Amino acid sequence: FFILLLLILLIEVVVAIIVFFYEQQINTYIENDMKKALKKENNTGIVEAWNQIQEKLLCCGVANYTDWGNSVPESCCKKKSQPCNSQNYFLKGCYSLIRNWFDNNFLFIGIATICVSIIQVLGMSFAMTIYCQICNNYKSYEN
Repeated sequence: FFILLLLILLIEVVVAIIVFFYEQQINTYIENDMKKALKKENNTGIVEAWNQIQEKLLCCGVANYTDWGNSVPESCCKKKSQPCNSQNYFLKGCYSLIRNWFDNNFLFIGIATICVSIIQVLGMSFAMTIYCQICNNYKSYEN
């Protein structure tokens, strides 16, 4: 159990370091990957996910509605009662809204990550304490 928690903690630290040093490249990769996902119109799971995101965040596409090309979905429309056209689309892209949310909540995300790390270190300490107690009890039975 100790080794498992140690591996998870080390992976978290490595991911945090990579994100810190390669933030801009990761942002570019995510944005490009989101644009590629828009092109996969035959995958109903991806289309449904995009519809949910656009309806909840009131956004359209990655940068704006032009990312969809000629097949802009109904989830991009501001008012469902009106015809869906370029005057009725959400103007903001979803990537910028998601990115702004992470930027605005960076402190809370950092605090949550630190709390989880502390709990993991405590779990590692308790696991090592139990292991030492078991070893001591085993040695006392041998004598």
